[in-house]
Parts: sequence; structure tokens; C-alpha cells
Amino acid sequence: MTSWLEAFLQDIRLGVRTLRNSPGFAVTAILTMGLGVGATTAVFSVVSGVLLRAQSYPEADRVAVLWRLAPLSSSFGSEEYPWGKLDFSLFQQEQKIFSAVGAFEPGSFNLTGVGEPVMIEGARTTAGFFPALGVAPAMGRVYGPDDDRPGAS
Repeated sequence: MTSWLEAFLQDIRLGVRTLRNSPGFAVTAILTMGLGVGATTAVFSVVSGVLLRAQSYPEADRVAVLWRLAPLSSSFGSEEYPWGKLDFSLFQQEQKIFSAVGAFEPGSFNLTGVGEPVMIEGARTTAGFFPALGVAPAMGRVYGPDDDRPGAS
């Protein structure tokens, strides 16, 4: 048991002597290790917050995101392709599995008011989006079924 400890201490002494003899290399090695640890910590923080911890809406483990896969013979340029409005509408009417169904489409919007307009990121959603997540919008009202009709304001 002491042989591995002695070998370990011998390796530590050799490493310290080597780094003392070449201070430029020592500084470079220490900075590289510091950057590596910092980058790893930052990535883990993002992954932990977004993927590992429960989301901030009720029953997040019961929410599903559905994707469509392109048929093998198609040439969409990707394995995934978006749902069309008609596709979603038919799915919403015919499905019997989910208690609520909603859709969203990311987009950029101009926020106007006091001062210069500002470009913000957001999403267009259907009436079922907020009920499917079990949340209410931070401002405004929840859409009703009449708002999902083509041509509705």
C-alpha cells in the first residue's frame, strides 16, 4: 500500500521540479487548466439548468414535444421537417391521447413604445400552448379557440 503512495509523491516532486525549471511552461499549463475548468463549469451549469433540473412549470415530466420525420424517399434536406398549419389542425382534432395540444413557432418581433423599437425573440403560439404547459402568460390574456381561426386578430 505504501508503494503506490511513494510513487505518487515521487511523481509530484518530479512535476514540481520540472515546473520550477521552466516557469513559462508552468504559467501556460496553469492558465490552460484554469480555462479548461472554467469552461467545463460553465457548460455544466447550462446543461444542469436546462436539461437536468425540472422545468418551472407544473408536471413538466408529462409534457411531450412531437417531431415529424421525413419519409426516406423525400429530399427535404433534413430528417425533420416542420408541421404545417393544416397538419397540426388535423392532428389536434383527431388525437385522443393528450389532455391539451399546443404549437409554437419561434420568431423575431419589433417591440415599440417609448424610445427606439427593439428586436426581441419570441414565439407565435396556438390557443392550446399555455394550457398544455399548465401556465398563464406573464402579460395579456390566454388565447381562445376563436383566436386560432384563419384571419382572426
